[in-house]
Amino acid sequence: MPSPFVHAETKITFAPGVMNFDYVETSVDGSFLDGEHGDIPGIKLSIEANDDPAFTLGLALEYFAGNVDYDGQIGSFDARYNGLPLSTTTDQKIFSFSTFINQQVVYSPNVFFYGNLTYKKWERDIQATTASGIDNFGDPFTNLYVSGLYEVYKWWQVTLGVLTKIPVFKDTELKLQAGVLRTINPEMDLTFYTFELQEDWGYEGELALFYRVDHWQRVGFSGSIMSWKFGKSDVVAGFFEPDSESEMITIQLIYERDL
Repeated sequence: MPSPFVHAETKITFAPGVMNFDYVETSVDGSFLDGEHGDIPGIKLSIEANDDPAFTLGLALEYFAGNVDYDGQIGSFDARYNGLPLSTTTDQKIFSFSTFINQQVVYSPNVFFYGNLTYKKWERDIQATTASGIDNFGDPFTNLYVSGLYEVYKWWQVTLGVLTKIPVFKDTELKLQAGVLRTINPEMDLTFYTFELQEDWGYEGELALFYRVDHWQRVGFSGSIMSWKFGKSDVVAGFFEPDSESEMITIQLIYERDL
């Protein structure tokens, strides 16, 4: 059954939402080093065009920013404190710019292959704090100042997948999509140093429901998940960036308008 929706030549989309941010770093033996978790607000803006309903080309901007909880360890040259547990907050800023295409599968009017090429930039600002407790030699300490750390991650991401659009009842459509992704040329900047991270695989999925208000407008909501990994970096100035895994679960309201 073909989709009841009219395919506009150009469509713009506004999608504010909240991202559940989950990030974990692990050591070479797989043990936990540090992690960050919390909800941050953001918005996605996109524009797409098609001369033929079977093929769509688009651009998208996405920006999320906010504070999350940080749990990790004190890094210190002082043996009394190095490796002790540490809790603080991290100021996150995540920016994405994507180009995407959708190509209808032959003989399947509601099924499409899709591909995305995305540039991502993630600013990770771990906040300075103070710590108290028992040091590694069994002595108590109070109000130990622990400085912050500002890291900037940058990478390209290629995604390939399949999506389907299913009419569920009058003027309402369900969209399902799933894909695999690959991080390309990831790196992390820290003060004067750049750490080259290893590329790795990930995945994404989305479930969205749309209702057509009139000939020009649709509203809806979506839930999506995206996960990716970075491998351990090279050694720079005696340090390296460890293995890490990120998972983002996002809930968004959607407003679409045909132009």
